[in-house]
Amino acid sequence: MRKNIVLALLGVGLLWSTPARSQVGRWTVDPKASLAWWQIVPHLYHLFGTTCPEDPAWIPGWGRDGSSPWHVDATVLKVPEVWDTVKMPLFPRARVRAVCTEAVKGEFEVPDTVTWKGIRGSLVIQAKEIASGQAIRDNYMRSLILESAQYPEIRVVLDSVIGVSRTPGDTLKGQAVGTITLHGAQKQITGRFTVWRDPAAGGIRVITKFHFPAGALSQEFHMSKWGLGLGVQSGIWRDVWEGADLILRPANESP
Repeated sequence: MRKNIVLALLGVGLLWSTPARSQVGRWTVDPKASLAWWQIVPHLYHLFGTTCPEDPAWIPGWGRDGSSPWHVDATVLKVPEVWDTVKMPLFPRARVRAVCTEAVKGEFEVPDTVTWKGIRGSLVIQAKEIASGQAIRDNYMRSLILESAQYPEIRVVLDSVIGVSRTPGDTLKGQAVGTITLHGAQKQITGRFTVWRDPAAGGIRVITKFHFPAGALSQEFHMSKWGLGLGVQSGIWRDVWEGADLILRPANESP
């Protein structure tokens, strides 16, 4: 159950700049340094995934493939599967490494970095690149739930940003409003975002997340109830969280 993207909010990142270095124009997402993620509440120790399993900060859940090349610290996985709405995602990365599969791309226009009005842009996530750490589970998700052969892209369009504030350290916080297209259906979304200039990553870093009721997977995105199973049919799954951790660069700048 890929969580798509969650991500319309991320467009916000490109708006960020310090007053002394206002950068108006086109910004693009660095696909090697950016990722999208999803997580179910309750996660039940395995209902979470990423487009960047190569990052050492991420740990696959229970049922992971024994031949997995990923680092696994079993003690970290001893987290409660309760109705967790705080630890989203379970394994955030502390620093950016340009090691990701190029599954997340996007472009944004920033006409005004003072008021951040008029920002427009879109983000595209390749559904087939979403991984949970178990090949059988991922193939099932792609073929029977996301149907990635028919709907290969998860697309998010940024419409506007609201409630933007700047902290003393020049970090921006606020909400982004947009539309996500998943499994051929659209849904309006609003999510929180945090934006700051990341010198180590060499760009603007945007972290964003949003959520919606798990029932929307079948009711609004028209995913197979049979494929989703009891998680949705019996109400075991409560919410779907999605998000992104992006690095944005001026469109004329190479990573």
